[in-house]
Amino acid sequence: CNISAFAFVNYAFIVAYLRQQYDVGARFGHAAIALANAQPSLSIRASTHFLYATFTNHWQQPLASSQQYYDDAYHWSLESGDFATVGYIIAVRSTDRVIQGSPLNELLTSCERDLLLLRATGQQDMVDCTQGGSVQSIKNLMGQTKNDDSYDDDSFNEAQFLNDYAAQPLHLAYFYHGKIRNAFLFDSANAEALAKQLPIVEQFVPGQCKIPEATFYAALIWQRALQRQPERADHAQLAEVVAQLSGKMAAWAQQCPANFAAKSLLLAAQSASLRQDVA
Repeated sequence: CNISAFAFVNYAFIVAYLRQQYDVGARFGHAAIALANAQPSLSIRASTHFLYATFTNHWQQPLASSQQYYDDAYHWSLESGDFATVGYIIAVRSTDRVIQGSPLNELLTSCERDLLLLRATGQQDMVDCTQGGSVQSIKNLMGQTKNDDSYDDDSFNEAQFLNDYAAQPLHLAYFYHGKIRNAFLFDSANAEALAKQLPIVEQFVPGQCKIPEATFYAALIWQRALQRQPERADHAQLAEVVAQLSGKMAAWAQQCPANFAAKSLLLAAQSASLRQDVA
């Protein structure tokens, strides 16, 4: 059946992320890829590789290994004329590449080239996802925005973006996953307010690598807040939040040390320091 690969890859996501049976999800994902590669439909093949990379692969394999799946899916989608899938690939691939730590100048050039294709094919939604989720984050990290706390530049306005997409949480999830990261790295004044947006990321990009990325940096924001203000009234509540987020990262690290072990260990070390448990 032509759509068997598509069914298998979607079940892989359900089993891995929603049921947390990551090894079973990986096996279904591998089966989906094998089924897709054995059939002539470029559209099904592209969708299967894209969905596997987006929702399943990074829970058990190094994030860098997802890039070949994205690239193959991209070329097959172009060849088959499936520009809607091309748009989704561009948006997700760009955020994963930032998380992976790709060279920012090369990544910015690649993203700007992708934006030209998205505009030419009339995909403004994916233009905005890519710009709000990746391009402006990269520019911010490179010092190309108006200040460290803002994505604003001559071509992008945060307030306008948030107003335009207030009722479209997918775009907000793309935006906030990167803002949480950058807010920690730049020690932004609104870091705590941004960390509170983590549930949007968790709910509206389920299974994607944006979730552990935002989880990690939100936990670091709360740990820093507790370190600076140990007597704050909500100390116990925030300590519980940190414990919950650290627990998630530890569980993910068990499944894929290559992607999550270093982050989990850093959170554990920071928590030990807060407890003055440094022996």
